Amino acid sequence: MQAISKTVLTLFISFAVMAAAPETPQPPLPPSGGALVLGELHGSREVPGLFLAMVQDYVAEGKQPIVALELPPSAGTLDCPFVSADNLSPYWRNDYQDGRTSLAMAELICTLKPLAAADDLKLLFMDDEKRPGSFDSDAAKRIAMLLDGSAKHAFILTGNYHSRNAPESINGQLQSLGIKTTSVTVGAPKATLWVQMQGDARGSEQSMTVNFCKTDPGSAVAFSRLESPKWDYCLNLPEMTASPPAQDH
Repeated sequence: MQAISKTVLTLFISFAVMAAAPETPQPPLPPSGGALVLGELHGSREVPGLFLAMVQDYVAEGKQPIVALELPPSAGTLDCPFVSADNLSPYWRNDYQDGRTSLAMAELICTLKPLAAADDLKLLFMDDEKRPGSFDSDAAKRIAMLLDGSAKHAFILTGNYHSRNAPESINGQLQSLGIKTTSVTVGAPKATLWVQMQGDARGSEQSMTVNFCKTDPGSAVAFSRLESPKWDYCLNLPEMTASPPAQDH
């Protein structure tokens, strides 16, 4: 089991998830020029924070990653620093709130944008304003164009469905373009997430068990290799907590 780096754990403290854990190596990355595809159930505080910390660790090594988010370009018009709903562009005020427009995601973007402006990373909003049926294929092509045979890595945050080891997913489409990937899903025995349910466009906080990993998470935040063919690794979290819509802040 490969545990999370010190920077990651420091960020988790700020999200009030845990107090401390040992300093350990970075998460498993594919070979240079490949992509780490982190799949999640949208609407938690922890996953965007962890994703950010992994990117920051990579940048701190003097490397320039491609960072791809499952959001359209209009999400990037967010005014930063984000301090209240008054800063929000229309995209963040829409009626459909499925977790991708959470406070945690707004904070993630506002931290990534200055890094992108300083050319420390390339930030890609990989969705369309109106999602087509070819989303996974289109997103994979956009990521591949930015990688363009370089030694950089891409860090991709997307929903679990798009991170699977399946030909039709973003992950599978990247592989079909010759890009090496590491697919990761998230598991937690105790979770509350901001979830959009049928007939409830605005969404609500829901309690659940996120059990895609089928592994014992223990008390540490850690990556473990999966025997399941659906994903390569599991990111085990002791707990996940809901992040409400940014417009409610």
